[in-house]
Amino acid sequence: MHCITLDIRDWTDRAAAHRAIAQAMAFPAWYGGNLDALADCLSELGPQTHVVLLHAAEGTDCAARILEVFRALSAQPDAFSLTVCE
Repeated sequence: MHCITLDIRDWTDRAAAHRAIAQAMAFPAWYGGNLDALADCLSELGPQTHVVLLHAAEGTDCAARILEVFRALSAQPDAFSLTVCE
């Protein structure tokens, strides 16, 4: 299993959030740094990947929208697993 840990406190704005996510998750160069591109990349992760999001309660509005994408995609069949730590 591959585990990726992200600290939501690092997501100070939308651009910083997408940079941190892309780097930690080794997204491809075509990653567009937006919610649609995030959904596309997350949908390619399988059950062999576990994502841990730390400090979710301390996130900004931007972080909340990104968190929604993580939650929605992790709920799909054969998707990555997700742990959200408040």
